[in-house]
Amino acid sequence: MTRGVLLFAVDTETRSYTSLARFCAQKIKQHLQLPVALVTDKTITDSLFEHVITIEADSAQTRQINGVTEQWKNFQRYRAYELSPFDETILLDTDYICGSDKLLTLFDYSKSFMCHRERLYLGARHSHDTVEHFGTNLDMYWATVVYFKKSTEAAAVFTMMRMIQTHYDHYAKIYRFSPNSYRNDYAITIAINAVYGHCADREVEIPWSLVNVEFNTDIKSIDANSYQLTFEKYHLDAMKKFKITTYNQDLHILNKDAVFRMIE
Repeated sequence: MTRGVLLFAVDTETRSYTSLARFCAQKIKQHLQLPVALVTDKTITDSLFEHVITIEADSAQTRQINGVTEQWKNFQRYRAYELSPFDETILLDTDYICGSDKLLTLFDYSKSFMCHRERLYLGARHSHDTVEHFGTNLDMYWATVVYFKKSTEAAAVFTMMRMIQTHYDHYAKIYRFSPNSYRNDYAITIAINAVYGHCADREVEIPWSLVNVEFNTDIKSIDANSYQLTFEKYHLDAMKKFKITTYNQDLHILNKDAVFRMIE
């Protein structure tokens, strides 16, 4: 039974996501000691990756982050099941920093497919465990961390994701969300609901919250196991600076600029 981590990284004109993948892989090696497979559209030779899987070039989307236009390419995540060289796979976004070995417990649940539903934000917003919604008040599942094993259920979820992506406008009308930007989070949510008969809930849910570091929060590495987060927010009618220090904590970093500064 082979186990490993799968990353997708396709560079754009504005971001080197393969650099992000290297940093992500370093943290995987440090805390999980698992082999890493990289899916990309370029030739890469790097000892951090036991497998490099080359795919065709992808088209790009654009979005505004803090007033800056950036590109990202995320149209082939539905191929994770097909491309993974492992029997059991942890699929990660490259902006996910492993700060502990907690993800290893996913192998102990005897589930075919799991991902996060609850999330927690660190930053200016009040931090508490909650579930986000979209469209017709659907509980949103996150595609940031996905565990799957070679199985009928997992294959069905990724096959459904492909159909949703192909007919995204159609599903946007049914579930009443904007089709302007394709989101794997929406696709995986709809796919889970379809495959598990709209009653998956705890069946596929990773039983702890996905910890997101907000877009307007900076992050600096203190040492190999801890990070300092800094941000500003109004407190007692004045803008004040705040700091959070994390220890042995996995973090999903929404502020890509902060991650790239840390890498550099």
